Amino acid sequence: MNPFGRYLRIHRVAAELSLRHVADQLGVSHVFLGEVERGVKRKLPEKYWKKLTEVVPGVTIEGLEEAAQASGSLDTRVKAMRNAEQGLVYALARRIEADELPSKKMQELRRILALDDEEE
Repeated sequence: MNPFGRYLRIHRVAAELSLRHVADQLGVSHVFLGEVERGVKRKLPEKYWKKLTEVVPGVTIEGLEEAAQASGSLDTRVKAMRNAEQGLVYALARRIEADELPSKKMQELRRILALDDEEE
């Protein structure tokens, strides 16, 4: 769950409103709104924010902006981590393909990846 989804869920639950009710009031599917709350979707599009403040007590435009900004920075860090991991995988693959890893390192890698049936 990201900060935007957490902000929305905390206020919705505090107001004892169902996900389906809020989604219906906004004109979105409850599945989509659930994805926003769980962080699958980074945030609810801004065109729904004004209506959201009318439907869910305690939700403010300022609160949504802060939560969206916090979610954006978290999302950026996650993407950077994914890119770094992907780069690491490609670098390892290039070294393996070029046969640049010592055999002992290759054996250890195969053991870690469980590519060998041998046990220590």
